[in-house]
Amino acid sequence: MVRWRPFVNLSVLKSLAVLLAMTCICLAIPSQVWSATASADPPLAGGGERLSIEEPGSDDGIGFHAAQLLFDSGTPVVNPYGTCGSCYAWSSTYYSSPTNFDLTARAVEVPSGSMATSIRLWWAYGDEGPHPNSANKGGVPADFSSIAIDLYDATGPGGSPGTHLATLPGTWVVLNAAQHYKEYVLDTPYVFTGTDYFISLRAETAQTNYNATLLWLMCAPDDVLVDYENYDSSAGNTGGWADYPSLSPCPNDQDFGGQILGFPTPTVVEPTAESECITGDNPCNEVEFELSRSDDTDLRAFSVTFHLESGLELCVDVPPSITEGTLLNSIGGTSFQVIDNGGGSYTVDCAILGIPCGATTGGLMFSAEVAGVTDGSWQVVVDEVLLRDCDNAPIPSVVGSPETVVVDTQAPVAVSDLGAAQIKTGNGGDGTTGILLTYSEPGDAASYDVYRKAYGDYPEYDDGSGAVPSAPSDPGDAVANGWTQVAGVSGTGHVDEPATRDFYYYVLFSADDCGNVSAASNMTGGTLNYHLGDVSDGTTPGSGDNLVDAADVSLLGAHYGITLTHNDSFNYLDVGPTTDYSVDARPTTDNVVGFEDLILFAINYGEVALDGVRPELAGRPDAESGPGTAELVVGPVAGSVAKGQVLEIPVLLRGDAAQVQGIRAVLSYDGTLLAHEGSEAAGRLEGLPHFFKALPRAGEVDLNLALLGRETALADEGAVAIVRFRALRSGDPAVRLTESTIRDARNREMLLDPEGPRRLGDRAAAVEVALPSAFRLGEARPNPFNPRTLISFDLPEAVVVRLAIYDASGRLVRTLVDGAMPAGGHSVEWDGTDDAGRKVGTGVFFYEMRAGDHASQKRMTLLK
Repeated sequence: MVRWRPFVNLSVLKSLAVLLAMTCICLAIPSQVWSATASADPPLAGGGERLSIEEPGSDDGIGFHAAQLLFDSGTPVVNPYGTCGSCYAWSSTYYSSPTNFDLTARAVEVPSGSMATSIRLWWAYGDEGPHPNSANKGGVPADFSSIAIDLYDATGPGGSPGTHLATLPGTWVVLNAAQHYKEYVLDTPYVFTGTDYFISLRAETAQTNYNATLLWLMCAPDDVLVDYENYDSSAGNTGGWADYPSLSPCPNDQDFGGQILGFPTPTVVEPTAESECITGDNPCNEVEFELSRSDDTDLRAFSVTFHLESGLELCVDVPPSITEGTLLNSIGGTSFQVIDNGGGSYTVDCAILGIPCGATTGGLMFSAEVAGVTDGSWQVVVDEVLLRDCDNAPIPSVVGSPETVVVDTQAPVAVSDLGAAQIKTGNGGDGTTGILLTYSEPGDAASYDVYRKAYGDYPEYDDGSGAVPSAPSDPGDAVANGWTQVAGVSGTGHVDEPATRDFYYYVLFSADDCGNVSAASNMTGGTLNYHLGDVSDGTTPGSGDNLVDAADVSLLGAHYGITLTHNDSFNYLDVGPTTDYSVDARPTTDNVVGFEDLILFAINYGEVALDGVRPELAGRPDAESGPGTAELVVGPVAGSVAKGQVLEIPVLLRGDAAQVQGIRAVLSYDGTLLAHEGSEAAGRLEGLPHFFKALPRAGEVDLNLALLGRETALADEGAVAIVRFRALRSGDPAVRLTESTIRDARNREMLLDPEGPRRLGDRAAAVEVALPSAFRLGEARPNPFNPRTLISFDLPEAVVVRLAIYDASGRLVRTLVDGAMPAGGHSVEWDGTDDAGRKVGTGVFFYEMRAGDHASQKRMTLLK
């Protein structure tokens, strides 16, 4: 429950001020009298002059309390004519019915933002005026039910009065009866928002058959306009503003004019909220009611009435909800009272008790703790302000602008599609890349906090303590658990570039204008900020430059086939396999520098760049259709060999050769019968950027081949490697393909599997060579060639075969095969020599195969 102090309204404070004057010594503050002198600034639009305000001094007989002149058309002078002259602006009208009418309007110019407290005019009415009609027809002030002042802007035609802005209520005070000079003290000060205005005297009478005179503003001809709206005369009704017809001649120095008094800046009471919003985390919002002063009159007491719109209420859990500020109690002891007026309205009264008398500056009057009732934008509105000085006289003030408080207890919807993608080009040469963050922005989100966390333990990852991080529940939880906030995120499309190589995860929290924070977004699946295979900057091994090129592949080749230990100095080479075998996934290191690393180097070779666009795949139909299929077979091996004989065995690729990026083939053999003499890529790979490495081990040869760059492709099937053996003794060589894998440009497995599609990364065991169904003579590869080419052919059955080469004239050049051969696929290499071992020259050659009753012939070209 809110505990309220007994309420004392301002009328009680008035009496209290009298009582205090009787019981204590109060400081008497004399009224200040200001005088005004004309400055050298240009004349005002209304014909008056700008004034400089002097210190209080002599009284010109029309003194005013603490205010300044905002406008002055000149000091009033005694009417030189004694009676109404032609330069008066007057109304002398015979009223045949009750009439309301506006009299002449006076153009004025005031400082924008100034506050008017009173208006002084020279005018007369009824029997006050010197007009003869006053004596003839009589009339007294009581004949007019109201005489008020209207304010217009200066937007009318030709600079005449335009929009009616306000009727200024107030009280008339006679300052100089002889000169008909009066002051209109405004009930409520008026704050000017512009500079150019018209003020007009409006009178209302219920009299009929009445002739009276209202005199106002003996002015220069261009200053006076008359509003004929509702003006009844024998000439009929007219309307609109017009120049007064009888203002000429009028002496220029007989400007009777008027004055506007007030302050260059208003004394304002205005509420200001500590926070713009009330939320679930911030259920109470402190609203401070500040007084801004434009004068230094001692302030002894104030009364402020304000109300809260329906979406707001006082906080009941922070008693007292309305507390006194320092404005008055910093001066002396005070009485502070609050009353609940009902309906969200409250009146706050405060007065200084005893001496010192009052405050001469502004400050904090009081504060109110406000809570939300309903989501929306709601206002705290000051309705009325009363300020009193040490003599209990009013101190002019105005109500300030309402304060808007937003009640928002709903957080933005959590982002569900946060994505993070590595930027492949345009990253500079520092060895780390940008990561593009994208997401759908919630409609009520105003800011985004993105956090990242690394898997850890680059480059070995799974060999150490690295792990997929747990998604944080809120920003505080993220910071507490080692997540790093990404700076500068203002919306989707932000590029983050962590300085340290790793595999990064991201999560996002959005917040609205009130600071309500959403739940965590989806956590991204992890993104590399470097290129797999970028292991050299050309100088320092293990440092990258955002390129995968010859320097990187050379570094790989120099250590190819080694086995690594944890924290090995070459562990940066162990980049494969990755979790999904792609170049964008996290390495799951196998501690071997081998084919799984090579294929990733090969795919990224020349594809990532410092600038430009990542090249499209050329000549590769696998981008959308999925991986093709292919197989490896070992070329024909004689049933027996003699000691000392050298065998050259081709490894043949069949199937979708154009999609192949890398090949690994392990050949096993009897180490007691054969010795590995060497291996090389087939001649058809000359001219194509490729990596080839043979790793001989006891009883087997591990062949590793990769085409470098995803634009590099084989033209068709055929031999991809040649393996040479020397027979240690006579016997069956028994060379077999015991393990193989074929990968495409996305590192997808292409190897044929009779039992169905093979899972990515599975390895084949022994591959049986299926017998061809027909005789076939294949194309020489490469063609043209220099100096070697490989000729393949298929035999569906065992048969005597003769394969010979002829020149363009039909002369026999070389016999490659002449004898019985088993069924199967075969290939024979021609090194460009004749039967005598001599090098042949450039030219066109024909090769012919005769197998049983079958004969085929094809052409090839040797270029030197």
